[in-house]
This record gives sequence, C-alpha cells and structure tokens, in this order.
Amino acid sequence: MPEDLDILATACEPATFGRGNEDVHDESYRKAVKMDASNFSIQLDLAGSGLTGTIEDQLLQRGTDNKYIRAELYKLNVYGNPGYDVSQRCPV
Repeated sequence: MPEDLDILATACEPATFGRGNEDVHDESYRKAVKMDASNFSIQLDLAGSGLTGTIEDQLLQRGTDNKYIRAELYKLNVYGNPGYDVSQRCPV
C-alpha cells in the first residue's frame, strides 16, 4: 500500500553507499532511503529456512571446499516505484 511505504520512508534517512573508504550520498547514482538494523526487526530466519544452504550448494559448490555463507542483517534499503521519490518523504 502506498501509504505504508510513506510511513516507512518517513522513518528512514538518506541511503549512502561506499566509494573507496568513504560513505557517499549521491541521488544521481541511487535514490533510496535506509533504516539501520538496530531500528527494526524481522521475523525471517534465513539460516533456519534453508536458503543459505541452497545458495551454498548452487553457487559455492559446497562439499568441494570449506566455503559457506553467513546471513547477517545489516540494513533495510527502501526504493520506491519508478517515479516515486522516496527522498521527498525522508527528513534530511
């Protein structure tokens, strides 16, 4: 629902990205807002879902090496639909 996205975007801050050793905010590259993991919770247990095991099997050819994937909640990036300017709904 659009109003739910408005509420979520209002609670976020401008999304930055890494360029070299610095965090950069450049809306010409990415127009999005973010919420750090410490500010929300999610009920999805990726390890328990078997998704990480499937990824390991398919992409890392698990069994031939000691490679593994660890799922870690980092942040939530919020992108709007084309033409939906989430930055206008985000306090800067």
